[in-house]
Formats: sequence, structure tokens, C-alpha cells
Amino acid sequence: MASSSRNIALVGKLGHGKTHLLNKLCGKHFPSHMGAKSCTRTLQFGCTKQHKMCVIDTPGFCASDDVAAHIAAQKAALEGVPLSGIYVVVKYARADEIASMVNKVMDFVGDDDLRIIITHADTVCDQEGYCVNDMKKSISDLLDIPT
Repeated sequence: MASSSRNIALVGKLGHGKTHLLNKLCGKHFPSHMGAKSCTRTLQFGCTKQHKMCVIDTPGFCASDDVAAHIAAQKAALEGVPLSGIYVVVKYARADEIASMVNKVMDFVGDDDLRIIITHADTVCDQEGYCVNDMKKSISDLLDIPT
């Protein structure tokens, strides 16, 4: 299905929200849940209605089952079609934990033009002391990238 000239891939650890994001962006209904087992075992595709971008959902990193199949699907997503963007989907955590996960993904896919999407931040945005700009700066500093 990845025939659009604007293909983007969602990569990241399992349970961090890649499939949920695909479902929301593209009006799909692929199974997704947070847990120790992967719901996504093959590539899943969707197309955004407004911008006509093909979104490629990949199986998550750190799977305990079917590791070879997960890696093969991740490789296919990254090498199978030209990509206009790779989005690292990371569940909200402390800045050093997010940076650690992003560094692991960068080790796997390289660091050319990666974008980071942090999910589940809505669970802490009302907590005292939380500031999205401080979080961005902390992650930027840890990864040595511009915000």
C-alpha cells in the first residue's frame, strides 16, 4: 500500500502508541493495547485523509516473541519504500529514559532526519512542576539535538 510519495514510518518500543497513533491519524481500527505482548506483528498501513500521507506502523522494538519477524518487518518498513520521515514514538517518561530509548532507535536506524513523538504526556500535563518546554530542552540537551 505504500505508494504515496509521502511515506512515513512509525518506529519505537512496543506498547508506546504507534498503532494507536496510526489509528487516530488514518481512521483505522487496528488492535492496540499497552502490554508486554506485541499486537503488531507485521507492517500496517494507513493513509491520512487531509495530507494523503502513507503511515507505516511497525512492530515494536524489545519484543519477547517472534524477534526475527519483528526485526524483518522493521527493516522492510525502513528499506522497502522511500520515506519522507521516520518518527520515533516514545511513551512519556523521565527525560533520560526518553533519550535512552531514542538513542537505541538511532543505533538501529541512524540519525538522519528523525522526529520524536512523545505519547501519554496527557497523563502528567496537569502535575505540578511539569513544563513541556523544559522537557523538550532536557531531551534536546541529552541527545545533543536542536529543539
